[in-house]
Amino acid sequence: MKYFLLIMSLGLYLGCTKPPDIVPKKSCLDEVLEEYNMVPFIEGKPYCYSLYKHEFEGREYFVFDCCTCDMAADPFDCNGDFFARTNGEFDQGKYELFYQKNINLGVVGIMIN
Repeated sequence: MKYFLLIMSLGLYLGCTKPPDIVPKKSCLDEVLEEYNMVPFIEGKPYCYSLYKHEFEGREYFVFDCCTCDMAADPFDCNGDFFARTNGEFDQGKYELFYQKNINLGVVGIMIN
């Protein structure tokens, strides 16, 4: 009888103990959107600043676009590392390679004014 009460008490304790809160890991896209104060792309919503997602050699990269800016958009990865840089300097050859062989997955984020 003692063992039965012990087992029942233990079962009740373990059954009623709240498991630790598990916070889901943010995706790379979610982290990039948050870092740059953007929201996921919304069809039909006007925007000027956007974020495109690309795939190159099995990795995802992001590229900013701006309707009023005249700039070369340097792709960056989830770690914030720019693709078209060699020793911190812009590398035109890597830039051209990326745009020749990437897969553009479209707009994934926008900045709403």
